[in-house]
Amino acid sequence: MFSRMTEHAGLAAVLVAALALAGCWSTEDRSGNGGNGGDSNGRLTLSITDAPVDDAEVVGLELTGIELKLVEDDDEGAIQFLFDQPREIENLLDLQGGARDILVQNLSVPPGEYEWITLLFVPDGASGGEILTTSYVQFLGGGWFGLAIPGDPEIGFRLQENFTIPAGEHADLVLDIDLRRALVPTDEAGLSSYYFLRPMMRLVDRQSSGHIEGTVASLTAGAAGCTPAVYVFEEGDEPRDVFDNEGPITTGLVRQAATTLYRYSIGFLPEGTYDLALTCDADLDQPDEDDSSDVGFYPSVTVQVHAGQTTEQDLP
Repeated sequence: MFSRMTEHAGLAAVLVAALALAGCWSTEDRSGNGGNGGDSNGRLTLSITDAPVDDAEVVGLELTGIELKLVEDDDEGAIQFLFDQPREIENLLDLQGGARDILVQNLSVPPGEYEWITLLFVPDGASGGEILTTSYVQFLGGGWFGLAIPGDPEIGFRLQENFTIPAGEHADLVLDIDLRRALVPTDEAGLSSYYFLRPMMRLVDRQSSGHIEGTVASLTAGAAGCTPAVYVFEEGDEPRDVFDNEGPITTGLVRQAATTLYRYSIGFLPEGTYDLALTCDADLDQPDEDDSSDVGFYPSVTVQVHAGQTTEQDLP
């Protein structure tokens, strides 16, 4: 089993993983040298992080590789990178705030504009067109479910978003899986032991992003019946639930750090100005339902995010 490579992995482990991946290009490789292109190629580092959900305790993932698709190569197909062994993310929920897990580092890739990126999961069969995987979710209280990727099996767990890897330069990207939106129960026959993991993600340039963290007043977060979370919106947007694309950019859990201290941490936001809104109704916010009438918010607080920095913003 592939050992997890965190941001603090040693240089030797990083180089071994990168070289192993470079030797696993698919037949669509146009560099002509097995992915070890010269200066005309770009370099890709891809990490994974998590926007968490309230009631899950463990989200374990097993990945076989990634796929990228250049915009201009309609006839060539995708570029596929396969790991020598499945990569295990022991608990995606550990990767909150500014934490990340490096999937590939300094990988030589053809330069240009890409139109999508796909995570490849270890398969565990199929049912009604859905991709069953060996990945799983364990909820607080002990409920255990396998994870199935809904939709077209030819698409899989894909983020359809354009991004550029310049020739001779390094693209340091972070893929943020939004579990609050991604995890939904299945209602299909034969899938009662599975949850759907929908491809709800955002892609962030790590070099131009920053983090936000701070405290939440204990009288608010510690109040009876409060399930607190912090939602991040574009400046001026009206706070609302996660039901559609008009909802938050991302969210963060509020955790009790001491007897009377509650903290939150939200990572990898592109440099800019945002509104933070605290809710005590995070447990009522279901990703496949319009819960706008059930999820209330405290007044928004505006915050500025700077690249490479962590902004402290306490919430009342």
